[in-house]
Amino acid sequence: MQRRVRRLMLLVNLLVLLGSVGERRALAFCRTTTCKVPASFQPTQDHCLTDAIERTCVIDQFLEGKTPHKPRPLWWRNRCVGYSMNVGGTSKLAFDDVSQVAKKAFALWTNSSCPGATDKSLPECPEGANCAPISVVESGSRVSIDARDLGTVECNDIGYFSGAANQNTILFRDTEWSDTKKNRRDSNVLALTTVSFDPTTGEIRSADLEVNTFDHDFWIDSPDPAKGGNDFELLSVFAHEMGHFFGLAHSPDPLSLMFWSASGVKHDLTTDDIAGICTIYPPSGKRSVHKEVSSTGFVEGERCDPTPRGGLGQTCAPRSGCAVTPTRTRGNTLAFASFVTLAWAFFARRGKRRRRRTGQ
Repeated sequence: MQRRVRRLMLLVNLLVLLGSVGERRALAFCRTTTCKVPASFQPTQDHCLTDAIERTCVIDQFLEGKTPHKPRPLWWRNRCVGYSMNVGGTSKLAFDDVSQVAKKAFALWTNSSCPGATDKSLPECPEGANCAPISVVESGSRVSIDARDLGTVECNDIGYFSGAANQNTILFRDTEWSDTKKNRRDSNVLALTTVSFDPTTGEIRSADLEVNTFDHDFWIDSPDPAKGGNDFELLSVFAHEMGHFFGLAHSPDPLSLMFWSASGVKHDLTTDDIAGICTIYPPSGKRSVHKEVSSTGFVEGERCDPTPRGGLGQTCAPRSGCAVTPTRTRGNTLAFASFVTLAWAFFARRGKRRRRRTGQ
């Protein structure tokens, strides 16, 4: 009897939600949500998600026996997020150069000044942490999120492991471009950012960036004439992917760094990009969340501690217990998992300098 009542309540929630999807958006940027998006989908000026995508998301929750709710936008709770370079690096580029490019890409977002903000509070640099003091941005007030380089790690696994040490890893795939099941990935993909999160709140648990150096070449200072224009500036790729790392989705604005299509070198934030990062991480230190998560639409961010959840692990967690790994299917179908995984891809069209970014 209780089971039938619960099923009925879930159905009522489902019907209510299905009647309220498709709200028009008022902002020019889009945030990644807990709802899976088809790889071919691109946002429009009116909608970051289509009615059909939102309905499918809600119905899937009902079919999985969960209380249906609208897609939750993603966000990091901590004011500092630590990341690590895989110790293997890539044979194609100098490790120290790549490390500097990663820092620059993160800084493009974390040094953003929010127009109209007056709160000058900045994330702290805890004693003993591998970070440098942060300078105040002269114009406006700085976003309340920072990225800290925690050094190298040996682990090359992707995903969040509950109850174990974790890493937010940047790694290069020199020898193969395959998923965790060894299935060959699309060779047109330049880089892939995988974000693991809590499906009920949208809080990000971990994020990992893989670079496809198996199929593609990248440059840092200048392109290689011998490549005939078929190599890619690493900073442009990283800058776009770091936007996904922080919870931003593709933008319908052609000038935006988060626009799904890019041509040549592009790593300057537009007004829309800045509005996006400032909305999620305002200078006050709060985090912008769905109002079903908090009635005010905000939760307090935690003090700066770049240590990944469960601690920083130099090696990979044992393949046991509750773990979520990248998958092209809905991650919360894993019965033992508390979190789901969403992957974003940066695609390249062959034979042209104009490249297409698509996400899942």
